[in-house]
Amino acid sequence: MDEAFDGGLIRKLWPYQIGVPLKDKGDVSNLPAWKLVPPTSEEISEWIVVEPVESNLDGVERPTILYHPSLMGVKTKVSIRVQGFVESVNIGPLGNWDGKEHSAGAAMQHLTLSGGGLSKPFTSQLEAIEEFRMAVMSYIDHDFDPIPQTVELERLHLSRRVFYKIPLTPRKNIRSALRAGDDPRGSAAKIAHRWKVPFRVRLGVQHEDGKIVPTSQIGIRKGDFIDVSFVPEIITKRSRQGVRFELKFDVQDVVRLYTRNEFSDDVLALLSPDPLPHVAAVLHEADSGFTFDTNDQCTPMVYD
Repeated sequence: MDEAFDGGLIRKLWPYQIGVPLKDKGDVSNLPAWKLVPPTSEEISEWIVVEPVESNLDGVERPTILYHPSLMGVKTKVSIRVQGFVESVNIGPLGNWDGKEHSAGAAMQHLTLSGGGLSKPFTSQLEAIEEFRMAVMSYIDHDFDPIPQTVELERLHLSRRVFYKIPLTPRKNIRSALRAGDDPRGSAAKIAHRWKVPFRVRLGVQHEDGKIVPTSQIGIRKGDFIDVSFVPEIITKRSRQGVRFELKFDVQDVVRLYTRNEFSDDVLALLSPDPLPHVAAVLHEADSGFTFDTNDQCTPMVYD
């Protein structure tokens, strides 16, 4: 969930507490252990387990990153939160899909974050994520050399696969997370007997009173300062050279904390002199920690 450092939370390194949602009172003193990502790969190795878990979507067993059984009584996927400025974004329900069936399997949603000139908190996040990567890779690759990679200290790339192919055997009833208006041309409906969109990235905006209310993809724009939860997923790639593992980060929830126009002059003075342009306008998933103020009953995240 939240990365820890020297007895504190990395999100508190952001100046003027901009990285802390207004109603979030969580701290190292009151958060449960499963919500605090340890600072080193050695400690993280005792905080997680990697086990083969059967997917609810296609029935295939894959190595899955779970909280250690001593922290969570049920098998629960690890979820991590980070903050940053939106550099590029495409988190619409169908992502970058061009509407053609042959490209459905490659369709992705994506989100790229930068520090916006505030290097200390952002770099600390990237270094913490690299420690996490080393811990996971040590679990699944016995030949892994636990030497930190040179991380790109300017950006963090998150993504999520849009479509999942419905397996023929065994035939699974995969629910679609699409709603009315998500597929205006009906392209996804035409291939729904073979491809489904089983997940919806939950989007929200923080109001001045601290309430987080749902929004659509147009509520998250380039230049916004956001809080994001993501689920780390292990990707297995097989070739003639053998099996190779990679770690990717699946976007889960996205909350806009501030637009650039909502920052105080004190914060604006710290940002990059050449700022990003802004246009005004059973397996359980971990709770990201966000509370959305809404009575809308059609907003649940769909996994089955």
